[in-house]
Amino acid sequence: MKTCKKCGAKSNDNAKFCRKCGNKFTEGKEKFFCENCGTECFEDDVFCPECGERLSCNEENKENEVFVEGLEAFNFTVSVSGKYIITGIKDKYLTEVVIPDIVDAIGDNAFEGSKIITLELPEGFRTIGDRAFADCKLLNAIDFPSTVMHYIGDEAFMGCEELNIELPKVVHIGKRAFYGCSSLESIEIPDGVTSISEGAFAFCSSLESVEIPDSVKNIGDSAFLDCTSLESIVIPESVTGVFINAFDGCYNLVLELPEKLEITFIDSDISYQCKKVIYY
Repeated sequence: MKTCKKCGAKSNDNAKFCRKCGNKFTEGKEKFFCENCGTECFEDDVFCPECGERLSCNEENKENEVFVEGLEAFNFTVSVSGKYIITGIKDKYLTEVVIPDIVDAIGDNAFEGSKIITLELPEGFRTIGDRAFADCKLLNAIDFPSTVMHYIGDEAFMGCEELNIELPKVVHIGKRAFYGCSSLESIEIPDGVTSISEGAFAFCSSLESVEIPDSVKNIGDSAFLDCTSLESIVIPESVTGVFINAFDGCYNLVLELPEKLEITFIDSDISYQCKKVIYY
């Protein structure tokens, strides 16, 4: 007979729950902890009893586990190239992350809301997915590869309030990729980027300087919305379109525009958005 630790009632040896109070019997079962909230769980739990998070260590997931050296801390899948894509982190309280060189991408939402502080990416790394590091409030340093990356996804670093970095060599920066990165102080848009996406650097309240290369043709909606510390930007002659509210709320900005080239402003008047517009 089993004795319930909660109410003291006796139940049959094969009983999974107390017949009186419904308490779950856990004797002899493997214990582990929820990755999301730290609650003690057991081997046959599919969801955390405290927060409801699906548990990666339940029996259903164990059947599909594959050990790959260097990826012990991550959930992952295999890319078309034969390299690995990190799809999640097993320990959300991990603070220092070094991505091994067998990985060429980090998937959507992979580290979202985690406690990561520093990140190191390998040479040849290509892609950061949508919201991959969104709301990582402590993330402050990233060692990017010297090789050219393909893609930084939509909202990839949105809400990373401590982040202050130099942008990597990259072809595409997604919508709201650095939205709300309030510690970001300066930006040099990588050569080869053709469009500064919608809201890409909105609400970067410490941003003081931005350099835009000749490869850029469009500056998207609200790209630098409410960058209140931004003081000057020179728009190169390559730019042919500046969209709605691109510099709205940039009250300290002196915007320098090419005099001889007509730029289409998808807005009635850009001059009200910033401190001053001058022509070169």
